[in-house]
Amino acid sequence: DLKGDPYLIADKTRVEEWKKKISSPKIKIGIRWSGNPRFEHQQLRLFPPEIIFNLAKDPRVQLYSLQKDSLPDFKIPDGIIDLDADLKDWDDTAAAISNMDLVISSCTSVAHLSAALGKKTWVVVPALPYFIWALPGETSPWYNSVQLFRQTAFGHWSGVANQLKNAVSQLS
Repeated sequence: DLKGDPYLIADKTRVEEWKKKISSPKIKIGIRWSGNPRFEHQQLRLFPPEIIFNLAKDPRVQLYSLQKDSLPDFKIPDGIIDLDADLKDWDDTAAAISNMDLVISSCTSVAHLSAALGKKTWVVVPALPYFIWALPGETSPWYNSVQLFRQTAFGHWSGVANQLKNAVSQLS
């Protein structure tokens, strides 16, 4: 019987330390656009990162990159705060997430950590989803704090991009 309730708590001392690094009067959104590049099905969960990068155009939001494992020549766009160098371990990641208003991610360990903490988490789901996201709909019995944004046609992400943009525009 799945309840979907949070089951992890970030270390309070680290949460306070991260509060200094993640301080903005804007809506604070942590983003992660890809997972471990060595994962055997990585290609199935990839989406163009511009889908979430473009959310930085909303003047009410501040994006924080929770991305690790990026290619060395990859550049995060201006206006997005890169936390990579400060994320030393999972305790740091949990503390950073705890200071966000929202986390948007592909199906990665960060999405699962965020949801396990009970943080509002939006997961970008490809047409062929991981089994946890396989049930139809926008929610998951695994995590009450998750909203799913589903790709409806393989290779086409414009629908998801529009859904995310509209959903962010409704945040307060």
